[in-house]
Amino acid sequence: MVSPEQVAAQAEPPPPTPVVAALREGYLHGTMTMTATAVSSGVHEVVAPKALDGVVTFSDFAVAGEVQAGSAVVRVNGRPVIVMAGPFPLYRDLTSGDTGDDVLMLQRALVDAGHLRGTPDGVFGARTAAAVRALYRTVGFPAPTTAVAPEPAVAASSATADGEPLVAPVRPATMVRAAELVFTGALPAQVGSVVPVGATVEPGTVLASLTVGATELRADVPPEAIGPLAVGAAATFVGDGGAAGLAQVESITPGQDGQMQVHWSLEGAVAVGTDYVLTVENPAAQDAPTLLAPIAALVSRGGVDTVTVREDDVFREVAVEVLGMQGAVAAIRAQDDAGVLRAGSEVRLV
Repeated sequence: MVSPEQVAAQAEPPPPTPVVAALREGYLHGTMTMTATAVSSGVHEVVAPKALDGVVTFSDFAVAGEVQAGSAVVRVNGRPVIVMAGPFPLYRDLTSGDTGDDVLMLQRALVDAGHLRGTPDGVFGARTAAAVRALYRTVGFPAPTTAVAPEPAVAASSATADGEPLVAPVRPATMVRAAELVFTGALPAQVGSVVPVGATVEPGTVLASLTVGATELRADVPPEAIGPLAVGAAATFVGDGGAAGLAQVESITPGQDGQMQVHWSLEGAVAVGTDYVLTVENPAAQDAPTLLAPIAALVSRGGVDTVTVREDDVFREVAVEVLGMQGAVAAIRAQDDAGVLRAGSEVRLV
């Protein structure tokens, strides 16, 4: 049997239960992603000189690899093509006794590469020849040589007992072939691209493109998509090949066609001209994570913002400072007792 009073009690709604939500720690603005392209402040092309033609038989340089002065970027017809720093290409083969601006440039390049000591004087002498041989040894090849006949006076002074002149043997002399030494811009540099093995080479062929100066990631973003992104924001980036690294916003400047251009400095190897995906966990570059609360938990009275926090089934108001709002979330900080509010604390929703 059920009494009328029991029936009435069962029909009543249950006592009200406060609706609460847990505070969490994080960044006010959500994660952003964007695609950026690796670019360099300078690009130099290694161009096959006039005397070079044939086929590429070997190359051990990969994109994003570093090229030092004295590196052989490729082999053409089985012989190395060595890159050195210099303002103009060789216009002739050089050997002992030659003088000129091209010899001076060669000597300066050999000094920079660590193969020649002393002050360049523009004369291809014994020290220069020794430095050229050392250069070729570093790439695993003998230096080219040319036959040099003895001086006429020396040849005439040599005679047999019968008075017949001796035929003095020619001697090999170290030389530099214009086809094997390519001068380009500042080194060291990174490989942007390199001609593949099997490619046909003729004068003017671009053997490799080298990037010099600072490399950055650059993204063109519509103004409305910039959102909270700020200078100093950090990101991770990854490419199709799995290469990953860290990046940071250096500047945000107006770009072309009404776009905004985001410049990222980076740590990690990238290939110029390749696209990378950036993930930004803290786009506003906040100093540290903050407590995040639903805006529905905030109550404002007389210019003071409060949240009602539950402690052992007891609710009490805590004055807070609102650091910012985004969507339905607010970043807050307790004004007095910081220990009251922490990640996981439950606050009542209004």
